[in-house]
Amino acid sequence: MNPPSLRTRWAASHRAWTALAAASLLLLALLFGLAHEAWPSSAAFATPSAAVTVTPAGFNAFEIDTAAAAISGVIRSKIAGTPASLAVVVLNATGNALHAGFTGSVALSWLDARNDSGALSGSCRASWTSLGAAGSASFSNNPRVTVSITPPASGTRSMRLQMTTSGGGTVVTACSNDAFAALPATLTLAASDADSGRAGSTRALANSAASGGIVHRAGRPFSVTSLARDATGAAMTGYDGTPTLAVAGCLLPAGCSAGALSASATAAVAGAYSNSSVSYAEVGAVNLQLSDRSYAAVDSGDTDAATRTIASSVAGVGRFVPDSLAVTISSRGRFATANAACLASGSGATFIGQGFGWSSAPQVLVTAKNAAGGTTTLWTGALMKLAGAAQGPGLAVSAAGTASLSSSFGGIAVSDLGGGHARLAASSLDRLLLELPAGSVQPSVTPTWSWSLAVNDASEAAVAGNPVLSARAEQAAVPFDLGAVFHSGRLVLSASHGDARAGLRSLLHLQRWTAAGWVTMTEDRGCISVMPRHLGVESPSGVFASSGDCVAPLTTNATTSGGRAWLTLPATPGAAPGRLTLRLAGDGASGHSCNSAGASAALVSLGLPWLLGGSGGNGPSALATWGLPNRDVVLRREIW
Repeated sequence: MNPPSLRTRWAASHRAWTALAAASLLLLALLFGLAHEAWPSSAAFATPSAAVTVTPAGFNAFEIDTAAAAISGVIRSKIAGTPASLAVVVLNATGNALHAGFTGSVALSWLDARNDSGALSGSCRASWTSLGAAGSASFSNNPRVTVSITPPASGTRSMRLQMTTSGGGTVVTACSNDAFAALPATLTLAASDADSGRAGSTRALANSAASGGIVHRAGRPFSVTSLARDATGAAMTGYDGTPTLAVAGCLLPAGCSAGALSASATAAVAGAYSNSSVSYAEVGAVNLQLSDRSYAAVDSGDTDAATRTIASSVAGVGRFVPDSLAVTISSRGRFATANAACLASGSGATFIGQGFGWSSAPQVLVTAKNAAGGTTTLWTGALMKLAGAAQGPGLAVSAAGTASLSSSFGGIAVSDLGGGHARLAASSLDRLLLELPAGSVQPSVTPTWSWSLAVNDASEAAVAGNPVLSARAEQAAVPFDLGAVFHSGRLVLSASHGDARAGLRSLLHLQRWTAAGWVTMTEDRGCISVMPRHLGVESPSGVFASSGDCVAPLTTNATTSGGRAWLTLPATPGAAPGRLTLRLAGDGASGHSCNSAGASAALVSLGLPWLLGGSGGNGPSALATWGLPNRDVVLRREIW
């Protein structure tokens, strides 16, 4: 076999060297690339334009005040709708340092990261859902850029920033290592009800005036609603926090200490908070406020508490009134026996038809209550609305025979005792009586009496849905101070006649009706006193017709004792005979009386209609006769 020619040997050698050079260049390129990744800050290892770009391991995002060489950091709480700045960085191929210098665009998007149930894939979980685009980050041969982002209204209490790039057919996706909360910029606040005792949305509870307007009963549920909004005013549908409702101050009465507020823990749904189990235990008006200190708990380690707290503006809510009024008899009443001082001890009585009143008037303690039965201590001053004219006293009687009750009540006195209490007192002007039809009588009775007071507060009733508060106090078996018996009574004037020279006496009787008929009231100790002006003179004849009907007047008072009194009238002038009708003046009597000087005078009613035939009765009358004896003799002999 002939050896190869020189030309042939040279060609083979050239091919070998060419292959060796190509392999050497490839090895150098590979070594240069690795060296460039290991020393990113060295200008001596700048990649030639023909070098291969190394794909990053991933990205991260954190606050811009994070150290320049950092590859991880925190993202603090953000306000939805408000632009914020973040640093976005590119990681080298192994993910343990910044990329030497990345060129390209990275798409940013928001993730709802509340659900951590998905497995990690790189730095992201499949259970984190997209909330839309967040912009982009552009790199030009550098590993870190600052971007401006605006958390969306759909932002949640746990969010992450997702970063994605693609190049050369390779897609790299990464998520921020730190979760952060997107907070509402504002929480609205409003209170309402269906009516004074039920939650609802019919009426706005924004009344802080002491009088008028919409009111709600203390301790009864009402509704509070709120809407989370971002900085642009859009509804923040991602807000699902459980804010706390609390009293932020007392509005009415001024300077008050607020009562207890009750509100169940309620979470917002799609940014809307609605709580229909709110109640306030006092009266008046208060400022309420919603606050949420736990919504941004994901940022508790990197964001101060004040920044993480969401709070609404304060809202005036009211006016609250008592749920009910509780009443008790605080001072028991006692009737005054009409005839006690003038009757024998133990015989005190009142006549049927005779008015009577209180020896000590009853008093009622009113306590304002909330729905739980607690006292609303701020019910005082302008918030205590009880008015005397609105209160309704009443009296009932039993065992009174056929007699019926008639009553006239004076005004109820109202006293504000403070601390949620008031006192109502019956009037000393109350006048009560038992009465029978004219001409009727019945044996004595001892009735049973009960007094009541209908307590009313209708001061808020002018507004539909507002309450009318009422309660009833009752005292059964009201006693009398000195005797509870009632008599049918009368005054009787007996006919009289006598010697015109000596005058005459007419007997006055005080009587009561019994099953055996009329009997004299021997227990009388001066109940009746008749004065000359009470004795009318009528139908004169004889000397009274010629000389005047006042020539023999009553000159002194006559007072009963043991149910009797004598009316003594003097002799007539010249012992002349005559007759008069004497009348004990009732309310309906007419005519005249005689004064002690024998002149005609006005007739004045004795003022005892229950003994004188009723309010329109004329009073009893009797004939008085001044006569002559047959003859003044020492001895009379009859001759037949």
